[in-house]
Amino acid sequence: MSTLVLPRILESGPGSLSRLGSVAGQAGISRALVITDATMIQLGYVERALSALREAGVAAAVFDGTEPEPTETSIIAGLDCLKSGIDGAEFDGLIAVGGGSAIDSAKALSILAVHGGRMRDYKVPRIVDEPGLPVIAVPTTAGTGSAPSSSWPASGHLISILDSILFFFFIETMAIRGKSKQAATHS
Repeated sequence: MSTLVLPRILESGPGSLSRLGSVAGQAGISRALVITDATMIQLGYVERALSALREAGVAAAVFDGTEPEPTETSIIAGLDCLKSGIDGAEFDGLIAVGGGSAIDSAKALSILAVHGGRMRDYKVPRIVDEPGLPVIAVPTTAGTGSAPSSSWPASGHLISILDSILFFFFIETMAIRGKSKQAATHS
């Protein structure tokens, strides 16, 4: 028997990123750590996400140390940032802005923040059946296929992650006859 885990909410199309704050509220997130990289900051996606969060009254900070193919070093740095909190309070959710590496990092941080341990503690065949922090994924590429999965690669190992993590997606790209085109989403 196979199980396919899909996001609870899927937002797509032009302007969907502007609804990020509203969806964060639906997920119970009032203090978010945005997981991303320097490129997403340079391209302006992170500022657009932060703006949508501010408009909805969601406090947010940014961790931009995501590395391609997440390593334990980058995950530990993200965990340190997550543990620091915001405005004297703990973060209560994660928002990944970027490709698969940012999303995979957020999924790992979701579990590690709540259940502790190290990445290797969650290698297959270990199955985590307790919830982590809510995760909102904002894929910035049409080919980000790992986003709805419940596992993520780290240093060549497949890690099993809880299926009940909340995933919300904001895809502002559209596929037309097998080709991807960036949707018009200028602020």
